[in-house]
Amino acid sequence: MSVFDGAGMYFRNPRGGVEDTIAQIGDDGYTYVILNCQDFDPRSGVWDKIESQARAAGLPVVPFCRIYVIAENQGLSNADAVHWATKLAVDRYSGRVLYDLESAELDAPDVGETLDAIEADVKQYHLDASLSTEPRVKDVLRDTWVIQNLIMECQLYPQSSSTSQDPRWCRALFYEYGAKRVRFLIGTKDNNIYIDPSWLPPLQKPFTTWSADDVPYVPAPARYDEWAADDFGPIDVPYTGPLYGPSHRKGPSKPSGSIKALKIALYEAGYFGSANNPFKPDYAFNRALEEGLRRLQRDRGIDPTGQYGKGSYEALRRLQGVTPVKYGGEGYALTQEARTLLIADAHA
Repeated sequence: MSVFDGAGMYFRNPRGGVEDTIAQIGDDGYTYVILNCQDFDPRSGVWDKIESQARAAGLPVVPFCRIYVIAENQGLSNADAVHWATKLAVDRYSGRVLYDLESAELDAPDVGETLDAIEADVKQYHLDASLSTEPRVKDVLRDTWVIQNLIMECQLYPQSSSTSQDPRWCRALFYEYGAKRVRFLIGTKDNNIYIDPSWLPPLQKPFTTWSADDVPYVPAPARYDEWAADDFGPIDVPYTGPLYGPSHRKGPSKPSGSIKALKIALYEAGYFGSANNPFKPDYAFNRALEEGLRRLQRDRGIDPTGQYGKGSYEALRRLQGVTPVKYGGEGYALTQEARTLLIADAHA
């Protein structure tokens, strides 16, 4: 299990006004705390108070390390800034680290060395590592070791980025570029304007919220509840499995409405379907559906077989679509059409 399988709350400033609210963050379903270590070096002691409160509340601490900023502040190359962040993670945070690479790093001539440094450090130190990057994933990351092996954090700032307004498209593109696990890093403040959760995907783990300092929680403590992580109760739909894909010795299962329902739900969550081609779900259990199920299974701690059994059924009953309410999202990934298909198969 990775620390990033939960819900993380980012702290931008050790004196941002919310440093005494760690316990409340845990009460609202967050499972780890992220600290801005590129602007505030924790070795100076500046984060000691928040770190001790987090640990007292049973919340692991993760350093957020923007590689370009560390390189600028420390007078290092980007690759050496990666090693700086890695050493910090190993020495202070039990090998947990959230690297951040954006245009400044990914468009730089030395991007290859930067990615090689991350790969080497993760392998050498067996890090629990995630990579935060922009919502339109850069071509330079396509099919790299980094995108295939790290948990990817797709940044969503819907007021300043129209791309962020379509999280399903963003997630699908990451998968097309080779990612195995894709979460959202969701911004509570954009262009200096506080936004509410309706602008963003449902707050279903795993995800990261940026940032506690911006909500703001102290002037309006009730906003903690507004940004609380939600486990979402199961909807009442029948189990029509098991269903098998072509890689299973019993597969593929014969075409059915249940298979089409799976494709619809996984599409709504960004686990299935192309980023750019029209979505036309059919009734066949193909290899693409197997991969879509594996993506869901990895995020829910289920053995990623790509087959549909009871564990995947329970996950699908709770799964949320990722289109924000503001942009037409309807909540559960099992749409009314998908539910009707499952019910029809159960009664057949």
